Amino acid sequence: LYRIEFAAQGHKWLASRTDGLVILDDGDTPFIGGDDRFVVINQSVEPRLSSNRAFDVAEEEDGTLWVATDNGLNSIRSRYDRDSGGLDVDDWRVYSTLDGLASDEINTLEIENDHVWVGTNRGLSLIEDGEVVLTLTAANSGLISNTVTGLYFDAESNDLWIGTLEGLSRLHLGTDMPMNVEVATEHTVFPNPFVADGHGRLTLTGLPPDAHVRIYS
Repeated sequence: LYRIEFAAQGHKWLASRTDGLVILDDGDTPFIGGDDRFVVINQSVEPRLSSNRAFDVAEEEDGTLWVATDNGLNSIRSRYDRDSGGLDVDDWRVYSTLDGLASDEINTLEIENDHVWVGTNRGLSLIEDGEVVLTLTAANSGLISNTVTGLYFDAESNDLWIGTLEGLSRLHLGTDMPMNVEVATEHTVFPNPFVADGHGRLTLTGLPPDAHVRIYS
């Protein structure tokens, strides 16, 4: 058993590197034995699971479950039936590089409001409204390393902490503001002037993750 997530229904989701997704139902009495139940959901039980090697698990507020594996990211809408010990699945989708992820090997997940951040060995991807909309790498952002091994979202400061093999990165996320509120934001572009000789690198800082940049010639 590798990672744990507390479900809104009261049970625990467990990511196992050998048995896929595991449900721990302790009957809401974690310190009393005798009423505990483990439900293993591997590829033998559920062929839609992309791999039995699960690295992380996260649940959104709407109940959508995300399971990171070494062969894609599983998005599951379901309900756990405590009486039968079964999982009633409404929808199951597997994300891969074909959907825009940086890699099929998913190391870690983090829920940020209604966004899902996906850490891989080739960068950090963002899923919004069911689609991959952004991938950050060491080449296109301030990410220290493309090998992302851990994520933590601090809702109080609106910071996403990104653990990598070469250090810790911090991404400060913007907040939604009313249309009539002006927010002072400092953007920096360097070097300025920039000579486009094919070898130099132009850097833009202070942009939110969903920013669009147009270059006119």
